[in-house]
Amino acid sequence: MNRFVRRTSYKLILNAENEADRRLASGLLVLFVLSAGLMLLFFLCASSLTVALFLSSDEQFTLLFRSSVLSEFSAPALRITADDLIAAFRRAGLEADEPTAMAPDDYGLAPFVCKGTRFLIPSLGEDSGGRIFICERKEDLDLLARYYNQLGRSTALFFSWVFVRDQVLLQINGSLTEDVARKYEQALSFLPALPASSALTTSPTPSPSTPAGVDILNNHATYMDGSALYVVGEVVNRTGSSIDSLRVTADVFNQGQLVDTEVTRILNSVVAEGKVCFKVNFWTAPANWNSYNLTRSYQAGGAATLGLNVFNNNGAVIQSGGYEIVGQVRNDSTQRTESVEVISTLYDASGTVVDCEESTIYTADLNPGETSSFKVTFSQRTSYDNVTDYHLYVQGRPTAVSLTQER
Repeated sequence: MNRFVRRTSYKLILNAENEADRRLASGLLVLFVLSAGLMLLFFLCASSLTVALFLSSDEQFTLLFRSSVLSEFSAPALRITADDLIAAFRRAGLEADEPTAMAPDDYGLAPFVCKGTRFLIPSLGEDSGGRIFICERKEDLDLLARYYNQLGRSTALFFSWVFVRDQVLLQINGSLTEDVARKYEQALSFLPALPASSALTTSPTPSPSTPAGVDILNNHATYMDGSALYVVGEVVNRTGSSIDSLRVTADVFNQGQLVDTEVTRILNSVVAEGKVCFKVNFWTAPANWNSYNLTRSYQAGGAATLGLNVFNNNGAVIQSGGYEIVGQVRNDSTQRTESVEVISTLYDASGTVVDCEESTIYTADLNPGETSSFKVTFSQRTSYDNVTDYHLYVQGRPTAVSLTQER
């Protein structure tokens, strides 16, 4: 029909003898152009429909918007959520009880970044389990991974399983056996993959390392005395030799923003495998603080005295409500030791540090074989009724002259 209209219109235009014939021919030509355009449009629509029959709904959506010149829209990237991971654990028959969004206090010493969810693994004991962190920025993910990896390498006591996939970091209590931990890792790996544009770099899974270093133990705590804030804890020397000038710094934060910092006094030398407590004092507690971070510094070497021994000691809550430890120190070495003092740590039933104090002995300097008594009094907390144990560390400075021990 179109061919007939086209030929007829051409003939009429060429052979037209008057104006009426020319108008009729022009009308037929316009009709031809319109009909050709409609057929072309029908052909394009039919082709698009045919392609769409073989595409998924997501592909149809993408095709539609890629072919449009009126809109520039990108489909949202696929994101893994904590709920997705909890469901994956449960489908795999793994424990993942009571998932709870983490508050700032739940981060402890870890960097306050990413969105955290805590879950319990009842077979590990009460209040033990793992954490899921969903990170928006690669820098935050790397910061968390580096923190937990370094913590695990510093001492086996703080080792935990750390698995990273895309924007997710999974951290699980290190007491979980490796074969079970790998099942959690496998459940994470089975989740749908992110598009390459949104995937984040993964970090290597750490392996347990031999403890070696000067480590802040994970039994630190805080308490208030009036307007003052105290941070107490313990440090252990696992370097294999004595260290000197040990200091602990406490940085206090409000929602990740540093608001105050203080440092302990310089402790004298600490012998290999020695454990000593520390107390950081903030005479006026920072307003609205919600987390803190501890670091330590020291010098290698040191003239620690071996042979300062405590005996005949005991501790108890006193009438005033404080706590008191009395005992004796004897110098069993062959060197005179000066500025002898006793550093005392109090613990509750869980092993958390309750308080830390030091006291010089009544006779500050001891020759070989000499003995002196001491008393350490704790009075800053409102109650010491929760104290179940204590630890004593004796330190002093040996003189350069070695003396012969009398017998």
